[in-house]
Amino acid sequence: MAMIWVHSLDEVTAVGARSLLQGPAPAPVAPTGAAASPTNLTPMAAQGPAGSVNATALLNLPQVCLFQQGFVYNKTGSGASKLGTCVFEVWDLEFLEILPTNPVITELATAPAHEAGVYSPSDNSVFVTSTLNKTTGNSMLMKVDLSTGAVTYVLNQTAGANGAILASDGALILCMQGSTAIPGHLLRLNLSTGQQTVIADNWFGLEFNSPNDVVEGPDGSFYFTDPSYGYEQGFKNPPQTFQSVYRVLPSGRVDAVAEGLLKPNGIAFSPDYAQLAVTDTGYASGFGTNNVTRPHSVYVYDVTPGGRLTNKQFFVSTASYDAPYRPVIPDGIKVDSANRVYLGTADGVQVFDRDGSPLGLIRYPNVANFALAGPALNTLVLFNDTNIATVQLASSVVSAGQPYAKRVLNIRP
Repeated sequence: MAMIWVHSLDEVTAVGARSLLQGPAPAPVAPTGAAASPTNLTPMAAQGPAGSVNATALLNLPQVCLFQQGFVYNKTGSGASKLGTCVFEVWDLEFLEILPTNPVITELATAPAHEAGVYSPSDNSVFVTSTLNKTTGNSMLMKVDLSTGAVTYVLNQTAGANGAILASDGALILCMQGSTAIPGHLLRLNLSTGQQTVIADNWFGLEFNSPNDVVEGPDGSFYFTDPSYGYEQGFKNPPQTFQSVYRVLPSGRVDAVAEGLLKPNGIAFSPDYAQLAVTDTGYASGFGTNNVTRPHSVYVYDVTPGGRLTNKQFFVSTASYDAPYRPVIPDGIKVDSANRVYLGTADGVQVFDRDGSPLGLIRYPNVANFALAGPALNTLVLFNDTNIATVQLASSVVSAGQPYAKRVLNIRP
């Protein structure tokens, strides 16, 4: 049966959101203490199922804690139940299912790593693109060795390389934001020969804005987001068309497949390719201002058999877990084989279940993007413009997608 992220209200009302993922709901548990109050904060995770995870042992670790819901009116703030030591903040006990017995964040390298996050199974490394030089529009393509932390530079000059994927044929597909002289485009880089080929650079003769992130569909089409950040940050000409999601077919034809997004940014398929998630970071403009009335959200589309996007549905919005409380934009997005959704935000990687319910936070500052990498595709690799760090997740976690890596690693799709 297809894995579905967002269900109708009737379905949720009839059977309960959690049963959509885990089968029949557990029997109600009678309360054993006083109701939540400003002086009796109830951890949100107390409501979730523990599954087979040793919840008590994990929660006794100093780096693991519960999220606590506070109140504004009497200044009992929400946030971590263990101040100062908590790295893995649990909203729902299902979050513990992605953690090993002693989860840690390991600093791997120092580098201006910002976007991409593409695992290379042949040498256990991750491709990353550097922080953009907003004066020249240049960014670099780097590779970090997950075994040694060594960083090598693959391309010192690019036309604003940003998001990327490893295509099913093993080529690296890069979003190039472009400049005032070079139109934004999708680029295919043959990793064996170094040959570079432009896949697409316009829609009906209109230049793209700033191609940002890309995924590959099951038919070999590439879907990519195209916000106007390049113009707003001063290295692109004024937009020629709206901010959209585009699809490049294997024939080379380019279709606009989504509209109504202010800043389409991250993009990811569900494991069965039946749905496509797109982050909208309209809250943060490229002019350096934030607007709380604009989205910091994720939307999900159904994908038709012909590859079109329909039925746009709200999935989640993101805000900081802990003080200072503020909206945070969901930049990078990844999905695992259990349909959990991982979002890179200013306070770390926020994790959600298939229905959009928060599960927890892996706290690491200013995560722009990240990868699910390693020989089992369950090592989280984090980038925040200055550092690269890793988090080994539980052995049960496996990245969705990545067909090329799974063939090389002999992991079942």
